[in-house]
Amino acid sequence: MSPIKDVRSRFERFQRWTIQTEYPARHQFLSADVVGAFSDYYKKLPAPNDEAAIRHRLRGTWRGDSGWTSRWLAERDHPVVLDAGSGFGTFAMLYAAVGAEVLAVDLRPDRLQAAEQRLAFYQRTTGETLAVRTWAGLAPLAIPSLPSEIGHRLILEHLLDTESFWLRYPVPSTSAAERSFVPGELRSLLWIERYWRGPTWLFSTWFILQGLVRLGYEAEATHLLDRTMELIRRSGFREYFNPHTGQGMGAASFGVSTVVADCAAVMDAFPRKIIGWSMDKRQDTNLVVNALAMAVARRQPEADSTVLHSDHGTQHRSWAFGKRLRDAGLLGSMGTVGDCYDNAMMESFWHTMQLELLDTRTWNTREELANAIFEWIECWYNPHRRHSSLGMLSPAEYERRYHEPADPAG
Repeated sequence: MSPIKDVRSRFERFQRWTIQTEYPARHQFLSADVVGAFSDYYKKLPAPNDEAAIRHRLRGTWRGDSGWTSRWLAERDHPVVLDAGSGFGTFAMLYAAVGAEVLAVDLRPDRLQAAEQRLAFYQRTTGETLAVRTWAGLAPLAIPSLPSEIGHRLILEHLLDTESFWLRYPVPSTSAAERSFVPGELRSLLWIERYWRGPTWLFSTWFILQGLVRLGYEAEATHLLDRTMELIRRSGFREYFNPHTGQGMGAASFGVSTVVADCAAVMDAFPRKIIGWSMDKRQDTNLVVNALAMAVARRQPEADSTVLHSDHGTQHRSWAFGKRLRDAGLLGSMGTVGDCYDNAMMESFWHTMQLELLDTRTWNTREELANAIFEWIECWYNPHRRHSSLGMLSPAEYERRYHEPADPAG
């Protein structure tokens, strides 16, 4: 069999597994919230017994981006792919199925956990192991209920291995013993000192530190904490660090916002005015329902005459949010998936808040941050911040002038 025919065979075999094996059994090995978040992918799959539709999908995907990438990988010797997306490992698994080694990286541990669950289900149902590596193998150290014998084995056999994870500035996101680990920086015309495999993330270090303390490895926990604080003193809160040299790389003043708080907002698109907003420590349905409730109370929209547009987040597709829309007489709207222009107005607002407020200082408590956001929105953004799209008027002033009676003298 030719290399192209072989890679196409593996490409199609994986997709058939997704359609005919994984999809029908998804509730057996994935939690309900993961299945819900993954629904955009699942709902596009043909029925497991619809052979004509399956063949049509296989032909289409082989001719598309994923098929082109798979053919490109098949022509390389030992290709390694960095998958930094949030698709719970779909493309990571696909490219591993056609012969690549994949390093899956994501800031959210639930997504890495979902990827691990899918990989385990694939191995159980096919007998094949896909070469997808994540740091999630050490993540269970943060679970209080983890049996101590498993925790000790993870620490002694893996974490403290100086050839794998216990480097000068631990803990790298992939083992230094893996072929996908590339020390130093990758230099090319497009990527200069930015992207490479195996950096140390403060995010993952925090989870591992909890396990060390709980299981009694005080000296190792102190060493890890001291090294981490040294990284911060040298480079500040950077996106990631070189585990050999400690050099900070990527974005500066970097953090995981959900560790502090989540904020949802509703904008009136005509005057660019924020008419509803909510903050919580969790990004759940209550967050968006509360923001919507404030907007409805302020505007009292006429039934069946106002459209509320949102993205495809699981909160916006929830039953509670949909019911709140119907009760208020609002018409729900969602744009196309992956369209960067679809929600641009709201994304511009978040960018402005990040630049003018969130990046200006650090916040010690959620209450302190909530008060600052309230003051920024209600005392600055709505009444005073000018917009070029509004003729250099603030949202409140633009709205006020629109509703002013026309001057009879003209």
